[in-house]
Amino acid sequence: GFGYYDGSRVGGDDFARWAPPAKNKNAMSMQVFFNSLFGANYLNGICWWSDPDVVMVRSPLTMEEARTIVTTIALSGQTYMISDFMAKLPNERLELYKKTMPAMPVHAVDLFPFRTQPVCCPRPTSLPKALDMKINTVTGIYDVVAVYNWADRPAIKTVSFARDFGLNPGTYLVYDFWNEKLLGAFTDSLTVDVPIHGVRACVIRPLTSIPQVLATSRHISAARSIRKIQWDDASMSLTGTSNTVADVAYELFLYVPDGEKLAKVDANTEVLYHIQNGHFAKVALQGQSKPVEWKVVFSK
Repeated sequence: GFGYYDGSRVGGDDFARWAPPAKNKNAMSMQVFFNSLFGANYLNGICWWSDPDVVMVRSPLTMEEARTIVTTIALSGQTYMISDFMAKLPNERLELYKKTMPAMPVHAVDLFPFRTQPVCCPRPTSLPKALDMKINTVTGIYDVVAVYNWADRPAIKTVSFARDFGLNPGTYLVYDFWNEKLLGAFTDSLTVDVPIHGVRACVIRPLTSIPQVLATSRHISAARSIRKIQWDDASMSLTGTSNTVADVAYELFLYVPDGEKLAKVDANTEVLYHIQNGHFAKVALQGQSKPVEWKVVFSK
């Protein structure tokens, strides 16, 4: 890719099936994609933008496998290319692309190849239990992590905030992105059930005493659409500006502290609805071609 863009393929060809058939272990599959992505991630954003080959979400890949694939490419920040028949994809699979493209401009932090030699077409001896994308933008300082289950059966997975993600001691809110669910507040670790070949994509934010945006429907990072955001103590209001897609609903997922409730929402577009269930609230706005300005007011 040199002379056109600073990037390079880092592995072989993949194919729209999770694993190679038993009779041909060398056949193309998405395992080639994962081997390339994790085995050469240490190069990404430093030597070039790594290209682990194309992303696919079509059948016979399951929805859980498809979520694992798009989550991984989005959080790794590597070259995001598609090899699907886009006009033929069911809407639920097309949404996977809409919520993860583009990949964020992430630079690798772990500079050691993942259990493989630093060679072309790496073949790691195993795949990681988690992937961590650290974010520091106007939307805050937080982590978006993928917790994996590579096994052929459902599994319960536990990750340590300090050991696995390098987080300081404290209490953290955990939001399940794909299931649109606030899992709760946790201190030392997180335990989740992960389906076969699946992933739990979790937004991990420090617990605060004021309302905060956990995520948006626009992008898995929650950082792609929000241009500015601010909390005002006097008016108990959270205001922001977001880039949205015209005529497409744009959702904000919010944490509401003890003793507070979502009172009203104002915006320079139609407010489709707002709901609250305990500490979790959702606000839906009509997308516009111009930036959407919104204000969420809380009360005691």
